[in-house]
Amino acid sequence: MIYRQPADATSGPNCGPTSVAVLTANPLANVMAFIKADNNKPATWKGSTENRGRKANEGGECFKALAHFGANPKVETGLEDQHRGRQLRSVVAALPCDRAYFVCTGSHAQAVVDGRVYDQSTAPEGDAVYAYWGRNKKVNVIISVDRLTETKS
Repeated sequence: MIYRQPADATSGPNCGPTSVAVLTANPLANVMAFIKADNNKPATWKGSTENRGRKANEGGECFKALAHFGANPKVETGLEDQHRGRQLRSVVAALPCDRAYFVCTGSHAQAVVDGRVYDQSTAPEGDAVYAYWGRNKKVNVIISVDRLTETKS
């Protein structure tokens, strides 16, 4: 399986960095270091990111990290318009399978690939959306990224 939680995953307020690490097959420490440096986070920063509205899109911390790590992120305004406000469990099944996704639900972020959801609290191989604790959260941002290949992981 290509998509997995990073080996150095930790619980805590780091859903955005964890999702970026899953989608780019990078250690969480590398993603955290980039976001911390790029956004002048204080030494006490534990991983929380802004995942609402404009702050989650092109200028957002996680969007810039996805771009930095070569994921080719694209804000999916068409999908957002179609699915905004719907529960994550219904949106996951409707996402095209040709890309992977960074999905924001309120202030939370998760990676979504092939019906599996990843954040700092899921199993290493992600959770099926029907078993995911945040399945009823409302979707507000959808960013697609290139899918990983065997040689990239």
